[in-house]
Amino acid sequence: MTRFALAALFAAAAPVAAYAQAPAQGAVLVVDVNRVLTESAAGQSLQAQLKPQLDQAQARQQQLQQQFRTEQENLERAAAAKSVAPETLQQQARDLQQRAATAETELQGRGQALQNAQNQGLQQIINAMNPVVSTLLKERNAQIVLNRSATLQTIAGVDITNDVIARLNQSLPRVAVNVSAAPAASAPAPAAATPAPAPRKK
Repeated sequence: MTRFALAALFAAAAPVAAYAQAPAQGAVLVVDVNRVLTESAAGQSLQAQLKPQLDQAQARQQQLQQQFRTEQENLERAAAAKSVAPETLQQQARDLQQRAATAETELQGRGQALQNAQNQGLQQIINAMNPVVSTLLKERNAQIVLNRSATLQTIAGVDITNDVIARLNQSLPRVAVNVSAAPAASAPAPAAATPAPAPRKK
């Protein structure tokens, strides 16, 4: 979740089309979409909005993992020492599994909310980037713009990434996203182990 998932801006067939048409020199431009999404002001604002939520989700995950690991170890020690009635151990194990499943659902919900917010922000950036790229295409009298990831080598002057970022910073300085996730609820406290009843003296 820490890296931005890159949306495909141009069709995979674009490089093939460029070679097939054998365009004249200067007819092809290149833009590094990854840099635009991460280095632009809008991209930076998206990361800044998502980071607190991401940090909170990771802290919650670590908290739950540690709690359930401790409970599992306690159950294993109680079983080895035979200090708890078997029926009680079985019930506590079932309770632990149920609470672990509930926690997993919570974490998945948080992750999905973050993913949705990230996609929402990236789409805003791409929507604002497209007209910028179109304008530069016309200004440079070019015929096609390729994503840099689809190229092997380029010559000086064909990469318009810096220009795209500069103009995008003017038209879209920031994005607004909504991370709608349920607030974290404390995991239920582990049930106390119940010692097995002492045998009656005859």
